[in-house]
Amino acid sequence: MLCGSIDWAATGQMLAGLGTWAGAAAIVLAAVLGRNAIADFREQKLTERRIDYAERLLSQIRIVSDAIRRIRQRYPSQVETEKAMQILASDKAEKGPPFDQNHVDATIAYERLKTETQAFDGLRQLIPLAEAYFGQDVGKQARRFLRIPHMVTNHANRLWNVGHDAGVDETLYFTGNKADTITHELQKSLDALDKALVVHLKSAG
Repeated sequence: MLCGSIDWAATGQMLAGLGTWAGAAAIVLAAVLGRNAIADFREQKLTERRIDYAERLLSQIRIVSDAIRRIRQRYPSQVETEKAMQILASDKAEKGPPFDQNHVDATIAYERLKTETQAFDGLRQLIPLAEAYFGQDVGKQARRFLRIPHMVTNHANRLWNVGHDAGVDETLYFTGNKADTITHELQKSLDALDKALVVHLKSAG
């Protein structure tokens, strides 16, 4: 037997209130979950971009390394030599006295640089993004490779005007031995880039 009559109006208000609180709680929970989902999505996209740029940078660095090796190849092909002589012959009136072997060798260096321009341009375009995602040190190491065209141009100019000497030959020509400081310095930069970027590539696994 009931102790008293039930106030159905009050009960309805209480249940309605509970429903309102439950709805509010659900909205808050949904907002929190949604915010976390957005944060997770953004982090995932950032990770994907880092992986993408790490792959692109390391790939382009190796393309540039191969280009540098071709530019610094000591012995030109017959095609390169003939092309250089044709260029010099057509420019002889502008250059003054007849050309000699130093002029041929310098022209070969200039032409090799022109052939490999695209490789260096590709790296130059990637560096700002690399710095944004991986820091200034990565950009610094990558820029070491961009110094080579300037060095080769300067020493080719010197070869044209003065001739071969130790400084010219050490810059223009790859030797592969310990005296080849350019190769060794670039290898140090490549090792540093591998170390800095491989962690991002591993995150793809």
